[in-house]
Amino acid sequence: IMGWISDSKAGKMRDAARAAFVQQRKYFTPKLDLPSFSHALGTSDVSDWASMIEAIESEGWELQHWAVGGTQGVHAFPVFIRRAR
Repeated sequence: IMGWISDSKAGKMRDAARAAFVQQRKYFTPKLDLPSFSHALGTSDVSDWASMIEAIESEGWELQHWAVGGTQGVHAFPVFIRRAR
């Protein structure tokens, strides 16, 4: 089930990144949520984030900046810029 959830998140992010690219936006700025189970497992790898970043980059974006924060859970705020296709 966990793989299916991760694939679904990456797929939704890929669709959003593709739409932003088609709209010729210069920046793509999604919010990525930290899965709640990550704290319980004490993991240092957030594979959900990795798969979402890979999905976004596959649509012509390049990660430019990264910030993490939040008061109601942990969120990442990456900034992607358009790459020439």
